[in-house]
Amino acid sequence: MATKRRKRRAVKSTAAKLALAPLVIAHRLPILAAEAAKSPFGGRETRKAASEKLAAATEGALAAQREAGATLVRFWLGALMGTKPSPGQMSRAAGRVVDAALAPAGKRVSANAKRLSRPGK
Repeated sequence: MATKRRKRRAVKSTAAKLALAPLVIAHRLPILAAEAAKSPFGGRETRKAASEKLAAATEGALAAQREAGATLVRFWLGALMGTKPSPGQMSRAAGRVVDAALAPAGKRVSANAKRLSRPGK
């Protein structure tokens, strides 16, 4: 029972973090525009944004792959024991894969929202 509540909180937490994306975009756009006006190759914030996106996508893909692999192992172990998964179990498994994929992006969006919201940035 307690683990179900923790999982629900984790999913809500990831969704709440991703909801900060418009705030990060609003803070970052003027900075990116100013950097683009100075140099065609961008500045520090441009490089940081690009590298964070690449890192988050890579981490998310690996986390999703890891969770999908764990789901397959659970499925085949259950199949060997003579049980078949219910539709609810399949849907929760898909949700875990999606949440694992989005968690790294949520962490970065949350960190960027804090960093860019500080005065002087």
